[in-house]
Amino acid sequence: MGLFNFSNVKCGIRYLNALPQKQIEFCFLAPNYRIKIVCDITSSTEQVVLSCFVPHLGKFVDLVYGVKDFVDDVKNILKIFEKTSKGEDFLYDAFDKFVKRHVKEFHRIIDTDLFRIISEFMLVICDLSLQKGIRLSVSDKVDISKSFVDRVMMGNFAPYYYVTRYRQNGDNWEPYLEKYL
Repeated sequence: MGLFNFSNVKCGIRYLNALPQKQIEFCFLAPNYRIKIVCDITSSTEQVVLSCFVPHLGKFVDLVYGVKDFVDDVKNILKIFEKTSKGEDFLYDAFDKFVKRHVKEFHRIIDTDLFRIISEFMLVICDLSLQKGIRLSVSDKVDISKSFVDRVMMGNFAPYYYVTRYRQNGDNWEPYLEKYL
């Protein structure tokens, strides 16, 4: 198991299903949290496959994201959890702080980035819930995902929200961004 040290959050990584390597296990250790996440990986083993509920499609879709970027994001989520007061709206406050940091860095939030962030939050939330003896149902995950999307699309982040659209150029489809509002 490889071990990375990100200030006060450490991450151990172990590949599962030796041949072929189909899954990866992450163990994140923070001062107040121990999170274990198992994700599918691509054949190159350098990208994780994240499942996310996309409300306008009404279904879960898979997103592919780099392992290092995933580790960095979850590390930052845990750092935000460490610094966020544990009141009734704890998860929403932490989510807002993460999105605010993203918008500050990139000056926007694209729909695919939003769904990736929600997927990462859901993986952390699911593990924390399991540690308390609570298994979130698919319906719970859908409801939480929808509420996170609504916070961005209808809240303070709406002016920074962009949707990925596609236009045909000959035989190819090219992505472009369209401001949501």
